[in-house]
Amino acid sequence: MRRSFLILVLVALLSAAAGGTFGAMYGRAHPQATQDMHVLLHRGLDLTPEQSHQMEVLEQDFATKRVALDAEMRSADQDLAAAIRKDHQYGPAVQAAVMRLHQAMAELQELTVRHMLAMRALLTPVQAAKFDHAIDHALTGNQ
Repeated sequence: MRRSFLILVLVALLSAAAGGTFGAMYGRAHPQATQDMHVLLHRGLDLTPEQSHQMEVLEQDFATKRVALDAEMRSADQDLAAAIRKDHQYGPAVQAAVMRLHQAMAELQELTVRHMLAMRALLTPVQAAKFDHAIDHALTGNQ
């Protein structure tokens, strides 16, 4: 009976860890939306050379900051795994690791929104309308 209970707990922990990991991975990036936006920016908006240069500066800054936040999320994931291995319950260490992960994910989301708005600020009204449509589609799926 005790062995069955331990197996059940182990399966539950592994399922929770897998679900959390996959959920975090999905929440961190939507590759198709990112790729669509990249194509729109570089092919669909007819950027001037100056706009292209300014966009590249924004992209480099964003990439640097994103690398740091991705590293923070990986570190929080490792802390979460260690806390689960140690405590086997939703205790203070697990909760702290989850909160740390949520904080990094929230910072990445805010950074991404600020980045998109900074790019939009470089556009003409006609370009901005196309950009807005693409953002709306990426966020809502509405055509």
